[in-house]
Amino acid sequence: VLTRTDDYEFLWRDAFARIHAAMESFARGRSNVEEFADARLSVVTLAPELFSPAGFDPTRHCAPYTAIAHHARGQLFLIAAPMMSGWSYRVDYPYYSWAETLVRPAVVRRDFEALLARLNELEKSASAEWRADTSELSSAFKFLDRSGNPAASSLAPERVAEETRSLLREADRVESSHRSA
Repeated sequence: VLTRTDDYEFLWRDAFARIHAAMESFARGRSNVEEFADARLSVVTLAPELFSPAGFDPTRHCAPYTAIAHHARGQLFLIAAPMMSGWSYRVDYPYYSWAETLVRPAVVRRDFEALLARLNELEKSASAEWRADTSELSSAFKFLDRSGNPAASSLAPERVAEETRSLLREADRVESSHRSA
């Protein structure tokens, strides 16, 4: 595979094309990252054109992490993608968060129970809910339908970011007060 890549292109071409499209989308400013340093939160909004029939589909593909990791700097990534008449959401830790390393800061895993309850309270969709998700190494929570598939949320990315940021800042404040006590 490594020495005769052309012979095995059928194995990697589609995934590579999706990564390339995502990188281009960030380069053109169609997808973007807004950093909230006070909460170590990166809000990633993916461009609608990434969702063509040949492109990324939030119900079938994982988020374009290569492009996201290249641009996002937070310790938590809120990833929003347009989906039908709403937004698909997933919230993840950086890909390296599950490992203890000497060169990267440790990423604290948070308890999002209160945030999930608040988002579900605000949510207008009756067929899906905000749920904790530990099925992947870096996953924190997602908006999912009853079958566990990504669903379209009625909440705007700004609102989800505001609620998430508020919880993270409060958790940091409490943690800081415990350290100084």
